[in-house]
Amino acid sequence: MKGALSLSRKPAPVKPRAVTEAEANARIMEEYGISENDLTPIDVSVLPNASIQKFNVMEQELGSFLVPHLSTFRQKVCEPGLVLYPCSGIDASPGIVFGKERTTFVDMDEEAVKRLKADGFNAVCQDIKDFKPGYFSLLILSNPSIRASIVLGAMAGVDFIVANNYHGTARELFNEHEKFRLMGVITDGGMSYTKDILGKYKRSLKRPDVWPYRNSEDYFVFEGKT
Repeated sequence: MKGALSLSRKPAPVKPRAVTEAEANARIMEEYGISENDLTPIDVSVLPNASIQKFNVMEQELGSFLVPHLSTFRQKVCEPGLVLYPCSGIDASPGIVFGKERTTFVDMDEEAVKRLKADGFNAVCQDIKDFKPGYFSLLILSNPSIRASIVLGAMAGVDFIVANNYHGTARELFNEHEKFRLMGVITDGGMSYTKDILGKYKRSLKRPDVWPYRNSEDYFVFEGKT
């Protein structure tokens, strides 16, 4: 009819359906080129009770995966004074490299702090904002659960920062903190200072969609500008 309005109604959104076990198995078989006979059902009755028990931090070995990186910092950059490691978990790397008396670990996980203290490390169970650290020579930010600005805002000052980019920490420091300059990158192969290599890292840190975004193995060394 002339003059009548044409009303179009948007289709109702389709609620996603949960994938069945059979469909999941079919996808696995298609992706890996295996048959149904290759799929072994899991008998949950034989699983150990420990699999459903709470993770016991006190029974775990302390982490040391940053020892090579921090040892490179010590050899190539300087011998730092006081060292701060917030969001440390049970990684004892800086205490191993720089000494227990110079390193302070801060984490809100009470069990992780107890585990560090059990081996004689100086660990504090507190929010970094409430801890309010003073001046430190070196700040380590490895997969931190908070932004670098929160840590730096609580500190009285710091000379060097070693940070990775898994949570975008190195990118934040490079793009948002003019008081620090990128002086090198520590990888498994040592520390890179060259203009060409640093140029590649700097270009990548300006963009959130290119390597080394979320790369947890490369550690960026920032120096405070005087």
